[in-house]
Amino acid sequence: MRRAQKGEYGYLAYKKKIESIKTVIYFAIPLALFFGGLIATGTKKNLLTLVAVLGILPASKNAVLMIMYLKSRGISPAAYVTMEEALQKTGEAVLTNMTVLYEMVFTTQEHTYEVPCMFVYAGSVCGYLPSSSTKKKNTGRKDGKKKQDKPDPLHVTLEKHIDQTLKREGISVNVKIFDGKDAFIRRVNELKPLEKAADTPRKAIAKVLKDISL
Repeated sequence: MRRAQKGEYGYLAYKKKIESIKTVIYFAIPLALFFGGLIATGTKKNLLTLVAVLGILPASKNAVLMIMYLKSRGISPAAYVTMEEALQKTGEAVLTNMTVLYEMVFTTQEHTYEVPCMFVYAGSVCGYLPSSSTKKKNTGRKDGKKKQDKPDPLHVTLEKHIDQTLKREGISVNVKIFDGKDAFIRRVNELKPLEKAADTPRKAIAKVLKDISL
């Protein structure tokens, strides 16, 4: 199993497997201690039962993390190929000054945002949310009437979240999250080589983005 790093394609698939294995092991250990103590002493009232109960806490915590990863869809192989082809067309002069991040999952108190692909380049952070994730269904009202179905601008709220987080770290850049893959690819196709060698602190920005993602 290849160990994918955060921001690399395949990271979510890797973490799903790892966290699932860890969760099974974390639950297996306290259960083994509990039944071992029960068989050895013939009663639940023993020290191993206490240790087993305490061991359930980290196991439960890891189970929550596992569920979050399992719910994440990542980027499909076809979409990944499309992104790589679009990025490669920008040319070596652009790619050498760009940091590309795949399968980033950002969470706030209100929402979870899955960004299949994003990049840091020339004073900007750009990414996209799948169009299907920015729509919400009709919701009923207490008076029996239906609210008008409107797109939920999650890409705008994610923009603000990332922008505010970077500013707290003393980094000011233009943040743009597009509604859908096609708009993002159009932006990629518009990228031009930098006129100056100096660029934004891409590593620092990428580190912040990774720190606030799942």
